[in-house]
Amino acid sequence: MKNCGTEILDELNLTRTVRLNSDWGLHARCAMRLVMLAKQFDSSITVSGRNGTASAVDVGEILLLLAENGEELEISADGDDAQEALLQVSDLLENGLQTKGRC
Repeated sequence: MKNCGTEILDELNLTRTVRLNSDWGLHARCAMRLVMLAKQFDSSITVSGRNGTASAVDVGEILLLLAENGEELEISADGDDAQEALLQVSDLLENGLQTKGRC
């Protein structure tokens, strides 16, 4: 899947639009992988989709997004390690959730 773009809001606040690549969408196992990754960063990371915005470190909020395969999601990161957080979270959602069709 292709990256839809990155916008620099200021030095520490970044946003990027990605297309979710997961056959079953952002279900519980995928959501936990996202949360585990997001917790490795000091930056505040959010994920926005058609059903709202969620903290990337809150599995319940992530699940409530009901994100489906192919859906565009906006990832935002704010903090000292925002650039690396944005890159890794974007890569996970676009490329890292498919393992023989499952998270």
